[in-house]
Amino acid sequence: MSNLTNESLKNTKIWKNLSPQAKNVILELGYESPTEIQQLTFQTIFKGNSIIACSQTGSGKTFAFTFPLALRIKANEKNQGTLIGCPKAIILCPTRELTLQVYSTVNIMGHNIKLSTAPAVAGKKIISEKKIYHKPIDILVTTPGRLINLIKFKVINLTQLETMVIDEADTMFDMGFYDDIKRILKPVNYNSIQILAFGAVISNRIEKQIRDFSPHIRNISAKETHKFVSGLKQQFYEVKPRQKLIFLKRILEETTYQKILIFCNSVDRCRRVESALKESGFPISMLHGKIPPLLRKELINQFLNNKAMQILVCTDIAARGLDISTCDHVINYDMPKLETLFLHRAGRTARADKKGVITSLITQKDTQIAGAINKAFSLNMKVPKARKEIRKLGKNRPSKKSKKSKKSKKSR
Repeated sequence: MSNLTNESLKNTKIWKNLSPQAKNVILELGYESPTEIQQLTFQTIFKGNSIIACSQTGSGKTFAFTFPLALRIKANEKNQGTLIGCPKAIILCPTRELTLQVYSTVNIMGHNIKLSTAPAVAGKKIISEKKIYHKPIDILVTTPGRLINLIKFKVINLTQLETMVIDEADTMFDMGFYDDIKRILKPVNYNSIQILAFGAVISNRIEKQIRDFSPHIRNISAKETHKFVSGLKQQFYEVKPRQKLIFLKRILEETTYQKILIFCNSVDRCRRVESALKESGFPISMLHGKIPPLLRKELINQFLNNKAMQILVCTDIAARGLDISTCDHVINYDMPKLETLFLHRAGRTARADKKGVITSLITQKDTQIAGAINKAFSLNMKVPKARKEIRKLGKNRPSKKSKKSKKSKKSR
């Protein structure tokens, strides 16, 4: 993080007249100037307007909606107090991990601007947590399923709700949360609240679903929405199913990368890959939705902080909400089923102006999704055959014959 001062913020137009407390938030989070999506959305959100906002992964979307939202709540708090268990704003996230990631930002804002904030994630019985939410709450960060249960047990009610944020809206609706969000908002007058939907790519189908909640919602898109960050290198290899594990092991044997994420499409595949790599002696761990939440948190911390834990095999639960600035290689062992998932997986590396690589293994059955990804993001994909690359990687490895000859010399 660079050495920032309040003086350095004076040339930033949209942040120029902020309070010292608000400027402390910017300084603590390390922003020198607003990103494009932050500039485009700041005033609109602060004024209370509803928007669908698109911007590439790693472009500062979380700060783009949390900061003006927090300032808006603070500016209006004299006009309306906060009742116990009645949040003024709710931020919905698709996963537990992303919920905690977003809350870490919201918590910094709450501390500096003096707002009451709380996260709500699975892992504990709601009744045992009732005391936590028996207080005024300005901003609640949670998942749709957890919020439905909080409402069901009358821990939270929406009588004071002013803003609903749908973070990673593309993912949220692709995962089938439309009905849950509709159920949550059923008692609320849609026209009376601000809807903020943020995502990397919002398709026409998803936009139509969002407009069910806010017909006159405005679209805002950054110029770089459908592009990847400049520091990202992309590699694609045509591979036969039986070659995948061989090729993966060879990549890992030759690698100089510090932190590697390997994505699989199912829990079973994740387990098989993790088991095979562990048996081969690789420093590896695993992350998927069937692992209990508290253990998932522990595994993520190990991967982030343990230098010896170099590789994490995971499902798409790790494609969002993991801010791993040291991750320099993402491998698609299985190609994602949606173009947006490819974008989110790629967004786990080359973060914070660093360089990164994404390597994708493409079998014959993946050609359709590979073509869709190529077209959607104008990648000009070049797909060499993996067996040729395996030979290249193997040139630097000692042959079995040379190993035997060395042994025979020793025996003499």
